[in-house]
Amino acid sequence: MSESHAHHKPVVGIVPTKLPEPYDDGINHYALAVRSAGAKPYLLPVTDDVGAYETIFPHMDGFLLTGGKDIDPVRYGDTEDDPSVTDHLLGREELEHLILCYSDEFDVPIMGICRGMQMLNVFYGGSLHLDLATQTKQQTHFANHFQTLPFSEPSHHVTLEPRGSLARILQTHSTQVNSMHHQGIFELAPELRAAAYDDQGLIEAIEHPDKPFTIGVQWHPEFLGTRNSMNLLFERFVDACQEESQHKKEKRANIAIDRIHTGFVWPQVSFIDRQPKITN
Repeated sequence: MSESHAHHKPVVGIVPTKLPEPYDDGINHYALAVRSAGAKPYLLPVTDDVGAYETIFPHMDGFLLTGGKDIDPVRYGDTEDDPSVTDHLLGREELEHLILCYSDEFDVPIMGICRGMQMLNVFYGGSLHLDLATQTKQQTHFANHFQTLPFSEPSHHVTLEPRGSLARILQTHSTQVNSMHHQGIFELAPELRAAAYDDQGLIEAIEHPDKPFTIGVQWHPEFLGTRNSMNLLFERFVDACQEESQHKKEKRANIAIDRIHTGFVWPQVSFIDRQPKITN
């Protein structure tokens, strides 16, 4: 941990999640990974009261979008009825959308893991395979991506884009990762770029080239610990959060959030500066 971390630990807002049985052992691995990297984890509430987020968000130095159940396909323009798609959590989706609007507006660091990576892609205009094993959009059936091995064990290989920031962070162009998902990126969002692929060509990581730190990975680095230098990803994320200056946070403290449900796929979100303007 750097000397600056010792004086001030950044705070990372974590979207709540719950793993399916029998994998939920009562330990929040996301919080443990964030804490081990030198930050303070903060579990975000799910509420319709945007006033709560007006109070909470300015204290966050970064956000972590976690894994979990599937995103409602309507969010990315897919109306196909697929029995493999799990139940949707409306409140969670709208919290994640609000976080992404906020992060995009104010360049707050954000990392997405598994479903969190998929939400990043959906937010920026991409789409998903409803089910990798049965989809026919590309007439390609991908291998089963939900491993039977313990989550702490890698199960397949990925190749990182050599010019991407993720390759620089992990200090490699090739690594082994774990895999606990049945969906994946179909169409990559226009603003994002692929940062890693599996051996069948499925996108396994994404990043926003014009943001200080906006990265998503399809695997679960929080379970891998120090294996394959995955701790470097959390450490760099926390470093980016550390770089959130107090001035930037104070400026965000004066922001009001206006969220209107218009009947479209996502609510309309805008940010209003409540700071009174000084005139001569």
